[in-house]
Amino acid sequence: MALSWNVSARFSDSEAKKEARVASEIGKQSGVFGKKKAKEVCGGEVLVVLERIGRDRVV
Repeated sequence: MALSWNVSARFSDSEAKKEARVASEIGKQSGVFGKKKAKEVCGGEVLVVLERIGRDRVV
């Protein structure tokens, strides 16, 4: 029996104060079948956000 997972990543309040783009839930996904797959999908979305933040800081 496969379970449907709802996942998201949250950063600490201190990190959210430093970077507003991580203040809310990021990588939010719902209805993903399988815990491992849910983590992978969420992690991929979080990585995109963090890479964008990194590029903006370099420029």
